[in-house]
Amino acid sequence: MDKRHSEAIGRLKIQYGTSMAYPLSSMGAHVSSIPNHQVGRTAPLQTISNAAYFGVFGYELDPWALSEEECKVIKEQIKVYKRHRRLITQGTFYRLLSPFEKNETAWMAIDAKREHALVGWYQLLSRPNKVCLRLKLVGLDEMAVYFVEELGQRFTGSELMNIGLTLTPPHKTGQDFNIAEKYDFSSQLFTLTKEISSSWIMTLRIRSKTRSLLQLLRISGAHQSDLRGCAVNIAHIFGCELNVHCA
Repeated sequence: MDKRHSEAIGRLKIQYGTSMAYPLSSMGAHVSSIPNHQVGRTAPLQTISNAAYFGVFGYELDPWALSEEECKVIKEQIKVYKRHRRLITQGTFYRLLSPFEKNETAWMAIDAKREHALVGWYQLLSRPNKVCLRLKLVGLDEMAVYFVEELGQRFTGSELMNIGLTLTPPHKTGQDFNIAEKYDFSSQLFTLTKEISSSWIMTLRIRSKTRSLLQLLRISGAHQSDLRGCAVNIAHIFGCELNVHCA
């Protein structure tokens, strides 16, 4: 990657294009000074780091010029990168939104077992009265449940891949819509962790359908032994313990 370009917003295209031929572990992606010493652009420190995470993370600035608050933020950024370093450098990288085509850029990395994922979304210029933005993910286990740390919510892999993550900030009571949390060069990072496996969800669905079937048989006047035998046969077919009460 062209390391002469240390400015995060301009480097989004470089990182996106370079990833088509080279792994993230080969890209130098550093957090530079604000305003950037090459192009003079002022971007949020959080956005600069969110872009730099997806590469060989580092800093290219004068630490003595940092404020106490910025030093605290940088300490947290380093913790974030160390936590996800193996996922970023060894996981599967997916390009979601191209900076060559849209006002937004997005990508994600996911591990081989599809248990952990890190998603990055970046916006160039803020726009007024935008429609609800959603980011569809890829590569997840569609039958599993994932916890999204930054949202404090859980979604199935199918929801995240077919409906997507909501990017539009929620409307707050008493807040003017026109001054919602919007600004140029904004970004969001999402951390996904699988909580429930696809096999467990399948078991739950089988249990639910089995209960419905047994209820219909009970209503139709089936004998108690027939109900219990039906439950045992279903459990045998699907290879799981249903624990369905026939009484």
